Order: sequence, then structure tokens, then C-alpha cells
Amino acid sequence: MWIEIIVAVIGISVAAKILPSFVLMSRFAYPNAKFSAISNAYIKEKEVTRLLESKNLEDLK
Repeated sequence: MWIEIIVAVIGISVAAKILPSFVLMSRFAYPNAKFSAISNAYIKEKEVTRLLESKNLEDLK
């Protein structure tokens, strides 16, 4: 009985140590993850919207 408790405690502690790494990696699991996981302090949402709505190179200037 004590062995099962010790194994369970060790398993929980290993899972608690590894789980944050998996949570961090899961943020990069889909194509747009770069934009949601890593925020860019230099580009504001208004500027991104303007760039996405541009139709030609002249609109990007």
C-alpha cells in the first residue's frame, strides 16, 4: 500500500514538472499560433487591421 502511494506521489510530481512544457508547446500547435502566443509590442491591432485590409502595394505605404 505504501509503495502505491509513493509511486502515485512521484507520478504526480513528474506530471506537474512536465505539464507546463506541454501547455507552452500546445500554443504553437496551429498555423496562427505565432500571432496569439507571442504578442508584438510594436504593432497595434489597428495597424494590423489596416495591413490585412490592403488590396495593393500602394495601400501598404
